[in-house]
Amino acid sequence: MGLHESGGRSKGDRPVVNLSRAPLEIPTRSSLISQTADAIRQGIREGVWTGFLPGERGLCDHLQVSRPTLRAAFEVLQREGFVLVSHGRRRKILKGTGVHRSETNRVCVLSEIPLHRMPPVSLFYLNELRRHLQDTHLQMDVLSPPGLERRRDPDALLDKLVRDHPGACWLLTVTNREVQEWFLRNGVPSLVAGTCYEGVNLPSFDIDYQAVCRHAAGAFVRRGHRRVLMVVPDRATPARDASEAGFQEGMTVSNEPGVRSQVLRHDGTCEDICRKLGVHLRQPEAPTGILVCKPLNVLTVFTYLQRSGFRMPENISLVSRDSDTYLEHLTPRLTRYSFRRRNFGSRLSRMVLQLAQSGALPYRPYRFIPGLEDGETLGEAPRSAGYDAIGRST
Repeated sequence: MGLHESGGRSKGDRPVVNLSRAPLEIPTRSSLISQTADAIRQGIREGVWTGFLPGERGLCDHLQVSRPTLRAAFEVLQREGFVLVSHGRRRKILKGTGVHRSETNRVCVLSEIPLHRMPPVSLFYLNELRRHLQDTHLQMDVLSPPGLERRRDPDALLDKLVRDHPGACWLLTVTNREVQEWFLRNGVPSLVAGTCYEGVNLPSFDIDYQAVCRHAAGAFVRRGHRRVLMVVPDRATPARDASEAGFQEGMTVSNEPGVRSQVLRHDGTCEDICRKLGVHLRQPEAPTGILVCKPLNVLTVFTYLQRSGFRMPENISLVSRDSDTYLEHLTPRLTRYSFRRRNFGSRLSRMVLQLAQSGALPYRPYRFIPGLEDGETLGEAPRSAGYDAIGRST
């Protein structure tokens, strides 16, 4: 769609913009691609365009840049989540117009899980966020609408929620694909405290689960383990998929003979975890190492192994992908990946403050990598992996 200096309609009854009433800054500095992106971003934020951007020819003429430069600038804007570029279609404006930006002193936190069900580590970083916001006179609302996780078409609910709770920005903590897509589609300034689903170009901050699980798999293999089991929830989430991908990478890149990985998916209940774990441990070639995701599930696996007569790490090794305060009280001391929670909370808070104050963050996945905390549950693979009828090592 081209730009026209006069009013009226363009060919094909398409909307036009009177540039004389909405002048844009012409990029003149050295980084032409960056300056072109800045000029388009400025026009979006000032409301020069709503809905869709004009065609390439008009923008090139007005900004005095070539099509390759303009297209490179579009790639920058798409990575930031300002526009959606689809082949053969007009560039859709996703955010930054100010339509959904609320000039309030509130930051809204949206979660499918109510506060009383959140794990301690989540409560900690939310408390850190509240503390940082108070220092800048911002308030925080935590919202968990009943039934949000079960809705496959949450548009009406989210429309009302955002309308009834105007916020400078939104922090999405535990949300499904449909919720993330709605915030992206409607241009609401938002940050995902977690991992985005594929194709959802929102800024996000999370642990690098792929790197963690790849490292954990390598730690098992280096200690002689050739059969390692990963225990994960059966609900498909980006974090679970990243964890499984990293685990498989770490097991396969070792090139050690006889290495075999297995994945146990469960419904989150103690009964399902114990039943399926028992099946794996009674196999002729049972795993000698177990990597567990989710702190509560670690407790289930840990106590099941002890009740079944396993000694860690003499008979079997156990590593937790995650850490939480109550895991520090297990004995033998649990080997787990941990990080300074205050650092994590501070980094997340800085990103939320930047989003609340500016209305936008560059689109990219920000990742935090924990370190392996040596414990007493990861050791050398046992020489014999035979098991008796009740699952205990022989």
